[in-house]
Amino acid sequence: MSITHRVVGVVLFLTLIGCFYVSRNQDQIGFGSHESGDKVEVSAGSHPAAIVWAVLVICLYVVLLKKDVRAKPVGPASMVRRFLSLLIDFFIVVIATSSVVALIPLEVEARRVGHFEWSFARNYMVSTDSVITPLALLGLIELFLYVVYPLTRGKQTIGQYVMRVKVLPPFGTGGRFTWNAAIKRVWHSFLGACKWRFKLDHNRQTWADRETGCTVSLVEYKRGDADTSS
Repeated sequence: MSITHRVVGVVLFLTLIGCFYVSRNQDQIGFGSHESGDKVEVSAGSHPAAIVWAVLVICLYVVLLKKDVRAKPVGPASMVRRFLSLLIDFFIVVIATSSVVALIPLEVEARRVGHFEWSFARNYMVSTDSVITPLALLGLIELFLYVVYPLTRGKQTIGQYVMRVKVLPPFGTGGRFTWNAAIKRVWHSFLGACKWRFKLDHNRQTWADRETGCTVSLVEYKRGDADTSS
């Protein structure tokens, strides 16, 4: 049985809502530290339901990378679809990564205090809190690779698949990006977001599209891969 982009979107939404409902009494999903003057806050938290959701997302991501999705470009993607696909991908990576990676500071704290809890918060720092900075960097690297790797395989991210959006390489309407082209594309997309260069020109391209020679297209899935209607 083929899994359509609509089914993927609905399942992601419903399972995420269920995850937050089950873990509604949890103070935090993720980890972090904050210093303001002489005040310090260090906290971390996760939940079994959040871990299960993260595993579901990882499995879905792998399936989309392996699945032969026959996507036919039918014209430029609207800015609304682009934004929604980006928003979906951002929340997927942040929530899934935070849920899983938070287990590291939780385990470190458990070893320090002698018992494991699914969350902790304190107003002082200890030497083991140094683990938080590299974990934050790891999260950024995962977000970067989450977007870059599908380009090198000629595939879509989960958000792009759900919203029927595909980034086409600068050398044609099909095929894979080289690693250099994929990194350049993602880097310019990040710069464009930082500079608020989202406006579409008369060719329906943004600044990042023009700088990298890429096209962001709305696609139709051939029957057997996904429903072709919008």
